[in-house]
Amino acid sequence: SHSPGDAQARKAGLLGPPLSVSEAPIDPGGNMVWMFPGKIIFSQAQLAHVDALLQAGEFGALYDFFFQLGGYVMSADTYFVITNDRRHPIWLKNIKIGNKGCQAPLTGTLISASDKVSDEPKTQLGINLDSPDMSAMQAIGLDTRRWVPEYFSHPIKIMPGETYQFDIRAEASDVACSFKYQAVILDNGRTIIQNLTNELFRVSAFSQTYIQARRRRGNNSFPGYEAQYLGGLATPKHDGNLILK
Repeated sequence: SHSPGDAQARKAGLLGPPLSVSEAPIDPGGNMVWMFPGKIIFSQAQLAHVDALLQAGEFGALYDFFFQLGGYVMSADTYFVITNDRRHPIWLKNIKIGNKGCQAPLTGTLISASDKVSDEPKTQLGINLDSPDMSAMQAIGLDTRRWVPEYFSHPIKIMPGETYQFDIRAEASDVACSFKYQAVILDNGRTIIQNLTNELFRVSAFSQTYIQARRRRGNNSFPGYEAQYLGGLATPKHDGNLILK
């Protein structure tokens, strides 16, 4: 049962999360790499499904498929649109991550399906998962050492029904992490932390074995994984289809 006060609060737009959220993965620009904790041998039907999604550019469906199998991306670039559902202005104080859990980089299965030389990312915000700082930074290129902290040094006012759009990249060099994006909001004098997604994001750096071998050899081999699938430019035929190496 609800009290009359609850009904009045709902009518005034005071209950429930202050933000409604939509999100979608950003086209990785050719830099399509996924990793899995264990060895996975895909069936021919699964490979055909992945190849079709790759060729159609259906990145959202592709991410969903790999995440359902326990996959991690090399870096997560995501586009968010948030809307103020209150009947009064709110202030966006920060974008950060929560529910963060990390381990060593994965060494099970690697999928590299890059179809072109990737461009410098154009993401607006960045989270460096190697850092204990969980707040969003201004993302300048791929090198996290160039990222600028305190992007939200001044809170952003969002009027009732107004939307705020941003894209964000999560990057790791030394760890594999799962996490959720969160918004820190000042709502009628109260500070609220709202999860922007229900599901966990998952990002993994390359295995250290792979990184060291690449430095020594400088070739296209992928040591340090139990199974490797190559597609796009990495395959002999360059037809985009994944093959087990």
